[in-house]
This record gives sequence, C-alpha cells and structure tokens, in this order.
Amino acid sequence: MKDEHGTCTNCGSFFKMNRSDQKFCSNKCRSRFHNATNLANCKLMKRINKELLGDYRVLKQCLGDSKESYPTKEKLKVLGLSFKRFTHMETIEERKEPVLALYDICFYRYNEKHFKLIKI
Repeated sequence: MKDEHGTCTNCGSFFKMNRSDQKFCSNKCRSRFHNATNLANCKLMKRINKELLGDYRVLKQCLGDSKESYPTKEKLKVLGLSFKRFTHMETIEERKEPVLALYDICFYRYNEKHFKLIKI
C-alpha cells in the first residue's frame, strides 16, 4: 500500500491509511462511531431487560424456595407482572402445548383465578 489517504468515517479528518479497508483515523474515532451508532439499540435493550428483570423478580418472589407455586392472577397483577413478556417457550410434561417461560421459570393459567409457576 503506497501512501494512500482516506477520510475518517467518524470525524471527517484526512489520514494516512495503514490498511486498504481502514475507515477511521484512530481507535478512539472507531469506538466513538460504534458507540453512537449502537446507542439507540442499547437504550431499547436496556429498557426491555429492565422490564424482564422486574417480571422475573415477581415470579421468583411468588415461587420462593418451592419448585411450584399457584399464585392468583390478582396477586401477580398487584405485584406488577405484565403477563405479556417472556424469554422463550417450554414444553413441560403435564401440558400438551408449550408454556411461557421467563428465564428459568415457566408460567401459565392454571384455572380461572390462578397461575401455575414452575422452576425449570
């Protein structure tokens, strides 16, 4: 590579390129560019993770040290469970269809008034 120059993608300064695919004048500019680019996604992910953690704490509180629990829907609602957020779906032996899971706790409507929580 013979004395090629480029324009920094972040700050716009003119710099001598060390590689043909170099886009930034320094590591500092590269880092600033990627931090600024990912900031919007980062805020969204932080908010979602905070909400998931809040719901997980509610389920964990209702479950306590047990493997199973049958809290009322009203209790879960009062404690702030959203009923809409989950991390994945699990198939458990006692149910034919998959149930919602939040990390390591499955939950589903057990009857009109109760939900069943299962630690997996």
